[in-house]
Amino acid sequence: RVAELAEEVARQIGEERERSGGLLRDGQLSAGATAALLDIFDRFDVDRDGAFSKAEMFAYVKKTSGQPLGDAMWRDLLANFGATPDGRKLSRDGFLTFYLVQTSEDASETWTDLRK
Repeated sequence: RVAELAEEVARQIGEERERSGGLLRDGQLSAGATAALLDIFDRFDVDRDGAFSKAEMFAYVKKTSGQPLGDAMWRDLLANFGATPDGRKLSRDGFLTFYLVQTSEDASETWTDLRK
């Protein structure tokens, strides 16, 4: 029975890695994905305060998707992924949380963003 459970766990881990294209490990962003995303974050965090203002996020979204960041999307990011204590900016952790959720749902979207 233990061998069967170990085999099932290994199968599920393999499926997770395959689905995520190596971006996830044990349900979290892999070390490589985290490092790449933080590098991107730092490049777009123009004022170097460790958080994305709406303008900084607008520039990032425009670069990755070609689409403008709407007010509703901005509010959703702040509400659902992690705003700074004053509620005005997206925290670094919020940025990573957004990518964890996105990668869990569709790793190809994250790969598209990473390649731009």
